[in-house]
Amino acid sequence: MSYPWSYTKLKDFENCPLRFQHKHILKTLPFDDKNPHIINGQRKHKMLEDAAKSLLSGNAKCDPEVLHVYPLVQDFCQLHSNVQVEIRYAFNEQLKPVDYFAKDVWFRCVTDIVGIAGDCSNSLDWKTGKVRHDDDQLKLVSVSGLLATPHVNSAWSSFVWIDHREASQPKAVHRCDVDAIMNEFGGRAAMIDSAIRTGSWPAKKCSDCKWCEVKVCPNK
Repeated sequence: MSYPWSYTKLKDFENCPLRFQHKHILKTLPFDDKNPHIINGQRKHKMLEDAAKSLLSGNAKCDPEVLHVYPLVQDFCQLHSNVQVEIRYAFNEQLKPVDYFAKDVWFRCVTDIVGIAGDCSNSLDWKTGKVRHDDDQLKLVSVSGLLATPHVNSAWSSFVWIDHREASQPKAVHRCDVDAIMNEFGGRAAMIDSAIRTGSWPAKKCSDCKWCEVKVCPNK
């Protein structure tokens, strides 16, 4: 059975296979729950999650810290039907939806808010920290929307950088593009299976090196 991957795991592996092994296979790298950047991101995600849920329930309220983003949440909820918050997608190797922790899960994806407008699925992903554009992540969010919603023909996804009051250009994926996109990502994810099978986890210099906790790295 293939290793279940997400975009975060794939990116970790491509950045440095050795660090991936310690983080996701050996699990020797503890989650840094005291990191102020992580705490800030989790807190603001929860604020916007609560704001969207309260709006959908008819009891609108929003924490003042993210009030500048609230009009976007309001517009999204008004313009879309079947709005859902904090959606966790999961698919098997046949690209069929499965439970997030199913034994045959192959690919997982999470998005912050998703809704339907006509024959389109639209998603927003809240971001904190620096503005970093990443079409690969948006592609996978859009593909997930298409795979989970058979009656839509296209999906659009955008990042919203909370602290910078900035949004990315929406990334569109059409149903006819899904197989090609997932073949590409499936080929990349297969490299994780190859590393597991061969036991080959080479160190790779990347932007994470300056704060990486792996002590047995030859690049130290």
